[in-house]
Parts: sequence; C-alpha cells; structure tokens
Amino acid sequence: MLRTTIAAVAGAATLALVGAAPAQADSPRTTVAVDVEYHCVEEPYGEADANFIITLTAPYHVRPGGSIHVDAQVTTHSPAPEGLPPNSLSGAIQVVAGGSGSGTVTAPGLTNPVVPPAGDPLTLSGARATFTADAKGLWTFRPGVFETINAQNEHLVCTPRGTTQVAALTVVI
Repeated sequence: MLRTTIAAVAGAATLALVGAAPAQADSPRTTVAVDVEYHCVEEPYGEADANFIITLTAPYHVRPGGSIHVDAQVTTHSPAPEGLPPNSLSGAIQVVAGGSGSGTVTAPGLTNPVVPPAGDPLTLSGARATFTADAKGLWTFRPGVFETINAQNEHLVCTPRGTTQVAALTVVI
C-alpha cells in the first residue's frame, strides 16, 4: 500500500509541475494506517506494551508556504470498554515530519465521537497537526507519542518503541 501511496504522490507532484491548480481542502489526500508498538503508562495502573493502529491523512501536494494539515486517528486492537460514553476520552498525538520537512507538532482533538458496537475496537479521531510547507520536496509524516485523559481524569501516555513507519506523504512544489 505504501508503494501505491508513493506512486500517487509522485503523480500528484507531476500534475502540480505542469500547472495543476493548487491543493484545496477537497483535493486528494494520502491515507496510510500503520501498526505501532507503544509502551504505555497510566497511573495508578502502571505500565504495559500495546499495539495501536495509527492512521495519518495528509494532502498529496501543497504549494511552498502553504499549510499541510495532517489528520490523525488512533484505533485499538482490543474491544472498547462497554458503555463508554461518546467524547469521554480526550487526547492528542504527536506527528513527526521528515524527508524535506522537519519538526514535531502535537495534534490536539483526539476523542471517541461514537459508542462502538460491542466487541469492536475503540477509535479516537478528530486530531489535526498543521505544518508550514517551508521546504520543497517530499515530506513524510510518522506517528509519535500519544496521550489521553478519561472522564476519571486518568492520564495515559504511550511512547513508540522505536522508529515508527511513515504514515502519510505530501509533496511541496
């Protein structure tokens, strides 16, 4: 899937080079879900390792000086707790830029907008990181640390165990 995404980004870059319209809010976007191993700490419960599916979505291309909006979603592998009310969790995830870009931006806004059906995984969505396209070329985006706070004010912090995979790409032309 990553090769397909890279090919799509390269195609978008070619269109931009020959005079295509600048990226708009409704322009094509890259979306890749990666499975990330995290080390998580939540007081008073202690520490544990867990895998989460992190989905990042970014525009195929933007013009230099434009904004790159990267949307993030976190999904568990295990079923959501039963009776978890909508919006009872809040949180943020770091998005790490690489390639032609650099820097780490915290994307606030993670929440559980719906009650998942019994047995389904929990999905937190609504987070957005914004980068300024200050360098031409291929920007890569990887998930970083994420954290949540639940209705009981319990704070969960999850740190990736090692370097995470690229989960979105943007070409700045």
